[in-house]
Amino acid sequence: ETAGRQTLWVKQLATERVLQFDDLDGGQCPGLAFSPDGSFVYFVRETALNPNGVLYRVPYLGGSPVKVLGGISSAPAISPDGRQLAFIRSTLGTHGEDSVVTAGVDGSGERTLASYRAPGIHFNRITWTPDGKYLVFPLQSHLMLMPAEGGAALPIPGDPRTTIDDVGALPPGRNLVVVGQRKGTLRPQIFAVSLRGGEIQQVTHDLSQYMTVRASADGNALLAVQNLTLSSVQVLAPGSKSEVLTLSAENQAQNGVGGLAWTPAGKIVYGSQSDLRREFREMDSDGANQRLLLGESTPLGF
Repeated sequence: ETAGRQTLWVKQLATERVLQFDDLDGGQCPGLAFSPDGSFVYFVRETALNPNGVLYRVPYLGGSPVKVLGGISSAPAISPDGRQLAFIRSTLGTHGEDSVVTAGVDGSGERTLASYRAPGIHFNRITWTPDGKYLVFPLQSHLMLMPAEGGAALPIPGDPRTTIDDVGALPPGRNLVVVGQRKGTLRPQIFAVSLRGGEIQQVTHDLSQYMTVRASADGNALLAVQNLTLSSVQVLAPGSKSEVLTLSAENQAQNGVGGLAWTPAGKIVYGSQSDLRREFREMDSDGANQRLLLGESTPLGF
């Protein structure tokens, strides 16, 4: 996105060649997907006049986009055999519900499998299981598993999350890769989830916030969007623009982002974040004698 205008690009990892293959004509793209054989890219274009989006297909090597279907609110999920696609049709603003829909990759045979009232399906995420038999989507704090031919959706066993931001297939077995936030933590991380018993393996353990994730076709590599925020506490003497004193090292703990203040004794109190909880910390005006005031053994309710 440049100056508010989005374009679509493809990068070949082996050669690092970058190619623009579509201009969205002032629209926005809420999601895209490759066909399993890598020949086509399916992408959604939303405009101010058509906020629910239209799905297009374009050859991987470039060409004219072909319209597939309308009324799509999510990234398209292509079945492993390349014959069907699944997506979310969101009408929360008009009818107060999100619907799980399947169709042929040419847009034919559209079927609505289920609809859910607000708050609906989080971030309109949906994926196929690697065997192509089920659809998976986040509903409130649980991942739901639904037969691809239709039927009741059941929660996947395992601990509920505070949020589930993204979900994708993790080949070759019956596993998923998920971006979510466990209860008692502050940042979404990447997890591998087993469909057989709901076992959860945490993949990342850092102070970043992850947003989306996809697995390679063989399941040996992950591609993720990482939101990294670095912060530090600095002191500037009035009228002296060049004399900036950095009191805390630049890191991901969001030092001072949640607030900071001088004490009457001339010390600095500031907010910080560890992996599990928010903290209050204190240091001298020159950055010395940093210490924890609250948070390590006392959960904070904010």
